Formats: sequence, C-alpha cells, structure tokens
Amino acid sequence: MRKTLLVWLFLLPARFLWSRETGGRLLGTANGFVFDASFFILGGLLLFCAAGLVFALRGITLVITEGARVRLEAAALLSGDVMPVEKKKRAARLKRRGIGLYLKLASFTIVLVFLVVIMVSTPLYIRMTVTQRQTLFEGLKERVEVLLQGLDDGVRVYLAGGNLADLDLLPRQISAVSEAKYATITGYSSATPIFDDLILATNDPDILSKIDTPELQLGISRLTDALSPRLERIAAELNTRARAETGGLIASIAELNRQASALAPYGDEMSRDRLRNIHLTIGALETRLDNWLNEISREIGSEPAYFSEGMTGIDSERLVRAGRDQSRTGAFNGTFIFYRPIMYRQGDEDYYFRCLIRLEMTIEPILTQIAEGQRGLLTMILLVAGIAQIIGAIGALILSTWIIRPVRKLVAFVELIRDTEDKSKLKGAEIRLNSRDELAVLGNTINDMTAGLVRAAEASRDLTIGKEVQKKFIPLETDKDGNKLSSGFKDIPTAQFYGYYEGAKGISGDYFDYIDLDDRYYAIIKCDVAGKGVPAALIMIQVATMFLNHFKNWTSIEEGQHIEKLVYQINDFIEALGFEGRFAAFTLCLFDSRTGLLRFCNAGDNIIHYYDKSDKRMKSVRFRETPAVGVLPN
Repeated sequence: MRKTLLVWLFLLPARFLWSRETGGRLLGTANGFVFDASFFILGGLLLFCAAGLVFALRGITLVITEGARVRLEAAALLSGDVMPVEKKKRAARLKRRGIGLYLKLASFTIVLVFLVVIMVSTPLYIRMTVTQRQTLFEGLKERVEVLLQGLDDGVRVYLAGGNLADLDLLPRQISAVSEAKYATITGYSSATPIFDDLILATNDPDILSKIDTPELQLGISRLTDALSPRLERIAAELNTRARAETGGLIASIAELNRQASALAPYGDEMSRDRLRNIHLTIGALETRLDNWLNEISREIGSEPAYFSEGMTGIDSERLVRAGRDQSRTGAFNGTFIFYRPIMYRQGDEDYYFRCLIRLEMTIEPILTQIAEGQRGLLTMILLVAGIAQIIGAIGALILSTWIIRPVRKLVAFVELIRDTEDKSKLKGAEIRLNSRDELAVLGNTINDMTAGLVRAAEASRDLTIGKEVQKKFIPLETDKDGNKLSSGFKDIPTAQFYGYYEGAKGISGDYFDYIDLDDRYYAIIKCDVAGKGVPAALIMIQVATMFLNHFKNWTSIEEGQHIEKLVYQINDFIEALGFEGRFAAFTLCLFDSRTGLLRFCNAGDNIIHYYDKSDKRMKSVRFRETPAVGVLPN
C-alpha cells in the first residue's frame, strides 16, 4: 500500500497528455507525447509543502508535549524535597524552557501558516493562469472560425455569381479582429477549374515577397509561403475523402441524369412528369452533395499547428512556450496561418477542391495579456498571502502566548515560593489562571499546597524556637545578637575541636559536645537519636543533660576514668521510657590532651575515623559491636 501511494504521489504532479498533433495538416494525425512541466512543479511543491506540514505539526505536537512536561516539572519542583540551591537552578531551567517553548511554538505555527498559504495559493495561481490561457486561446480560435466562415460564405456567393472581381473586397472583413494580420484567397485560373494557388484576393502588406510575378496580378500571381509545400497533399486528401464520402450521391446523380437524357425526346405527359420528378430529385441530391462538401471543408488547419487533440483541443502551455522561445530559436514568430478549403462540384468533374482561404493571426496580444494577467494575479496572490501570513503570525504569537503564559506564571509562582524563606509570608498569595484545563487544576493544586506551606510555617514557629533551645546544648559560635550559628570551634595548644550542626527538618535528635574538664582532659560525645521531631529532640536534650551533669564535678582519679557508667545511666533512662523504636547510638570519649590518649565507650556507633599524620591519610577503627542505648536493659 505504501509503495502504491508513493508512486501515485509522484505521478500526480505530471500531467501526461497522449494527444494527436495535427502538424498543420487538415487530414491525418501523428501521435505525440506532451509533458506539462507546470503540473510537475506544482506536484513537487505540494510534496514539499506536505512534508513541511508534517514537520510543523510534529513540532507543534512536541512543543505541546514539552509544555505538559514543564508543568509537571513545575509541580515537582514545588513539592519535591531538594536543596534550595538546586531548586533555584531547576527554576531557572524551567524559565528558560518556557521562553524556548514560546519561540518554538510561535515559529512552528508561523511555518505552518506559511506552508498552508503556499499550498492554497500556488495551485490557485497555476489553475487560474492555465484557465486564462485556455480561455484566451479558445477565444482566438472562435474568432478565427467566425472570420473564416464569413470569408467562406462571401467567396461562395461571388463564385456562384461569377463575380470574381469583387472578391478583393472580402479580406477587409478582418479589420474587426485586432489579432488578424491579413487574409488571402487563392484558387484556380480562368483556363482550368483545378486549384493552382493563384491569388484571387488579398490584403497582405508583404504579398510582393510571396508571389512569382513582379507585381500582384489577381488570378495570375501564384502564392508561395510556409503552407505551399503541403498544398498538393492537402488537395489530394480532400479530393480522396470527398470521392469516398460522396461517391454514392454522385453515382445516383449520374444515373438520374442518364435517365433524364433518355426521357428528353419523349413529349407525352407521363414522360414530362417523370422528367420533372427526376430533375427535382437531382436538385435535392446536389443540395445534399453541396452540404456534404461544405461539411468536409469546415475543418480548419494551421501552420504551425495551433490545434491539438484531433483539431479540437488547444495546448495553451505549448503555445506560450513557443511564443517565449521565438526570440531564441527564430523558428516561430508568434503568428499562425489558419486555412480553410472551399469545395464544390462543377458539372461531371471528379475534382472538388477549388479555393483556399488563408488567415494569418498573431498571438502576441494574447501573450502580452497573459503576462499582464499573471503579474496582476501574482501581485494579488502575494498581497493576500502576505496579509494571511501577517494575520497567521499574529495569531501564532497570540496562541503561543495563550499556551505558554500559564507555564510562565507557574514558574514565576514557584520561584516566589522558593525565594520566600519565611513561608508564613505567603499567606494570601495565589496563582490565578483563567483557563479551564489541566493548567487550571495544577494552579489550584499549587494554591492549596501554598496554603499548606503557610499553615505549616505558622505551626513550625514553635519548632523553630525549640531548635534554638536545642542549639543551646551544643558548642556553637554565636552572632552579635547571641544567636547560635551552625558551627563551633575550639583551639588549644594540643588539639583543635570543630563541629557543625544543622537540623535537616526543624528540630532533630542529633547532638555533639566537647567539654574542657581540667585543661587536660576533655569529654567528647557524638549522638544520634532515632527519628526526627519533638520526641527525638526531647531524648537528645535529656542525653545532653545527663552528659553535662555527669562531668560537672568530675575528677581525674581512677573512678573518673570509667565513663561507661554514664552510658549505663543513659540506657536505663531511655529504656525505662518505653518508646517503641526510640533509641540513641552514640560514642563517648575521654581525651587526655597531654598524652593524646583517648578512652572510648560506644553504644551502637562502633566506627571511629581519624587522620594519621604519619601516613597522611584518613583511617578507621572498628570497635566491638554493641547495641544502641534504650534497646535492652543493662
């Protein structure tokens, strides 16, 4: 099916006409293969436009699909759990994609309108041009037929009356047609009724260059022109055809004449009646014969060939090409010699072709009119196409704005939410979309999410205060207002302490501390309470309190070196609470800054990372695995 369709598409543009070109002959045809290039060009252009339409429609579809993807990404950006920096980058990318979608949709729509204008205007231009050509050339053909018919009637009248001198008045009739250049009537001499192409009447201004006498002598001067070499064949074909088609009538007339001659000597009433009937019949048959011969002589020929398709059709494209090529080849000067024979029977002669009417016509006015019509039509089509293109471009921009604007609004609103640190300040902020499609649903969803963020921000104020309280237990630096920062630092001659703390979501159970016990020993703890939120923070605060109380009155005697007692106390406390799934994994360390000795006691957290200066790399120590505190009783 695909192969058949492809072949059909390629054959459609080319109009192949299997026509019969007359070749200037009155009888007989030769087959010719005519190829119309304009339809091939039109077909190629239509195929190009069809491919362009597929490309443009596919591009618009991809843009719409991309727009839907952008909307989903905007919603994901709003609800996704990503870092602020990453949100900012993704929002910037969405904004750029929104602008890119706007330009893509506008350009694809403009291309689509342009291709549609071409597909509509080009066939219209070619069709109207071909119609105009055909109409003008058909009109010339009709005018030729009218002129030749008028000349034919006049010649027959003058020949029937034997008034050959007045034949010279007939060519003046062509003055009513602007394309007509001259008319010439040729026939036989007074000595013989056989056609000899002698000039009987003409108004050809160049006649002296076409005759065989120094001056024009009607009935004596013989004409020689482009048609002359074919006259002998034309005469033979016409006489042969007349004999073949009228042979029965001629035989009947001859038989009736014989019968009339036989009855002529008798003078009785019956013979006279019979003779009278025979003469009436002969008159009727001769009238039929004349009509038949007139019908044969109605066919018009031309030199060069003007007609096609059996002397009835006109290939206007061929005539226009011939007119355009005349300046290059010199074989065609924009004129045609149309001719029509005059046939009748005289006496018992077996010869019918008597005269020939020549009418030279020029197509130069038609070519000029076609060129002017094409220019005017092209100007009009370009004007209309330009207006349509402008309207299409404006419509494309409006359509693109209408489709992309909601996406850009969504991105801008997402950026507003992203850049607002205190989400409670978003109270009353919402995105308004006038559409009633998925964008509007997404906008309402984002509004609901924003309202939820506002409520969550208002509800988290207490948690923010709790976070500040939680930071009081952690050794962090403070700003000028006394607020704890996210990092802490302590530098002594024998060691450096550094810590960073920032709860991922409000308050949490993370905790660390380092305490200077006596300028030599330092107590260090790193703790992670299972879970998040208020329960984990409460346990963390209790662990910190117990850690601080234990080392409040600490001494470096042997008893003070047993830091595992603190771990047991913390385990008893958390286990006694009975919270399911609540426990703490931590490492407790007693650091001797003079000797560099560290005493560890771990609960769940059994891996220690340290830097070995001698090897200049990080190393790890894995302790014996122990349960986290709060899971099992001591």
